[in-house]
Amino acid sequence: MCGITGYFSLDNSLVPARFAAATSLIDYRGPDDFGYVSCSRTGKITEYHDEALKNFASDQGVLGALGFRRLAILDLSTAGHQPMGDATRNFWILFNGEVYNYLEIRSELIELGYSFKSNSDTEVILTAYCHWGQACLEKFNGMWALAILDVAKQKLFCARDRFGIKPFNFYLDNKKFIFGSESKQIQCMLGRSLEPDSRAAFDYLIFGAKNHTENTFFSDIKELRGGECMQVDLSDGNTIRVRREKWWTLQQRQFEGDAHEAAEQMLHLLKDSIRIRLRSDVPTGTALSGGLDSNGVVALTDELSDQQQDVFTVVSNDKNLDESEFAEKSVKKYGLKSHKIDFSTQDIKTLEKITFHHDQPLSGAGNVGGWILQQLIQSTNIIVNLNGQGADELMGGYSRPPHALTYLDSLHSGRLVHAHQQLLKGFQHSNRSLPGSLSVFGTDIARVLFRNAAYKSVLGRRKAMLNAEFFHDSPHKSAYIDIFKTDIDFSSLQKKHAWFELQNTSLPSLLHNVDRDSMAHSLEARVPFLDYRIAEHIFSLPPAMLLHDGFTKYTYRKAMQGRIDDELLWNNNKKGFVTPVNDYLVSGHAYCQDLLQQFPHHPVLNMDWVKSAFAARDPRQSRFLWRCLCFLIWDRQRIQGSYSC
Repeated sequence: MCGITGYFSLDNSLVPARFAAATSLIDYRGPDDFGYVSCSRTGKITEYHDEALKNFASDQGVLGALGFRRLAILDLSTAGHQPMGDATRNFWILFNGEVYNYLEIRSELIELGYSFKSNSDTEVILTAYCHWGQACLEKFNGMWALAILDVAKQKLFCARDRFGIKPFNFYLDNKKFIFGSESKQIQCMLGRSLEPDSRAAFDYLIFGAKNHTENTFFSDIKELRGGECMQVDLSDGNTIRVRREKWWTLQQRQFEGDAHEAAEQMLHLLKDSIRIRLRSDVPTGTALSGGLDSNGVVALTDELSDQQQDVFTVVSNDKNLDESEFAEKSVKKYGLKSHKIDFSTQDIKTLEKITFHHDQPLSGAGNVGGWILQQLIQSTNIIVNLNGQGADELMGGYSRPPHALTYLDSLHSGRLVHAHQQLLKGFQHSNRSLPGSLSVFGTDIARVLFRNAAYKSVLGRRKAMLNAEFFHDSPHKSAYIDIFKTDIDFSSLQKKHAWFELQNTSLPSLLHNVDRDSMAHSLEARVPFLDYRIAEHIFSLPPAMLLHDGFTKYTYRKAMQGRIDDELLWNNNKKGFVTPVNDYLVSGHAYCQDLLQQFPHHPVLNMDWVKSAFAARDPRQSRFLWRCLCFLIWDRQRIQGSYSC
């Protein structure tokens, strides 16, 4: 778990001081070690042990350089140092993440005649690539962003894990290919701050969408998407040639067993996912909320480990938001070592620090909750933490859309009576009144059936918040509506919705937050529900095994019977990580006022509307105001040069 930096050019434009600064800029991602190598045009490799690169060798013409910051998790010795070369010194790797099944792959490679000098997963990954080439990716179970330099062929192979858990950002033109774990590194190497990306800004402010395309919030900086890889050919002295492709996508399969077998397989896969994610040479713990997912991880970890678990919980004084009572029951049941932090302790100025690390405007006040959770973990000796992220996207855990989607799927298959029975059962488990449930359900049906009309309606309502000139060509700015277009023929609306949640909408943004929050505190966060075997199993199940009798995540609930208390197991009204946006705006009124006064005009936002809406203190506008304020915080940092060296 680390930070990576790379700069390759055909115009000899690499500036050593900037490259070193870009690598040091993210030292929080890897405080334990650093490393550099450069490659000359003649193929000479030079390693450096000077953090400032004052003795950088450029006499033979530099093709490029690799930089690394290490957070030591597996094999804490110097044998895990990166950039790491193979025995021939022809292949060099930068690797951020963990491949949890590295021991099994290592054994396979030993049988093939290979030997190893370290106990790290990095050496296993490099050896696997040398033997199998790109096909090695399909053997890996884990999270990664990697780059492997083939010195002889003057080619780079770059890849990101299936879901995009670890980041890979890059800048490309005909002469330069620059990459890093974070956008700020790329700007540092370029020596300038880039303008906002108009499509990213538009979709965030209007729809609240982030990380849904390859665009970052900085113009010309892209990200390799989850399940993608890229071949970068530097051998032509005139132009860099790139081949980018999808190496993995979540496929539809048909599960052949019954509901009991589905639950048994779910339990087996989740236990094995947690088993290999407990592999670590540093202490591990678990993030524990009051929800099904983290409580399941805690329960199975207790079965698999003979060590007392450290668990970490964010609590709230507002009982309408707090679910720590369920976490406390697990603490007592399993004899856990509990650590807690109160959400209300955070000041609105915390947003500035979080924004710097995220390299983009924040989604909501929930970002603060994720941040302070990692803050709490950092205050202990725990370095690795497991969490329940990704389960909702995989299993339709967000209760509103799945009920509407299941209803429409049942109607489409002609099961009219079943559709109405399931709908009524869903209403019974809701904490809303029947009229309230019907209203929400009707809204969700309309959104599913008339998506384009719904988005046009949102555009019309939100038009006033944007600068008129910026909004003028809005149909050309938005990429959000287009991401819902696909040629894939899904077997159900529920699977189609889950596919978009995983590929484009909810999960990419969530994983960005988890990576930045954990790495800012020099910690590693692991997500056992995003084991690709679990995802493929869940995606093979019919809709009735995911939402049944009004309960979401039905197969998972059945799998965890006897391990999670029934009161929580069959609670269908989880609040999620709810945080009070409006309360933040009220308590931080003076800060917000000062921020708004710094922007009399803005090329993206209509500042008259923003200031008027803020003065009105209308709670109905709070989430839109939140986006405007977070965008201004990010843009102020961009203008002031917080993202450059």
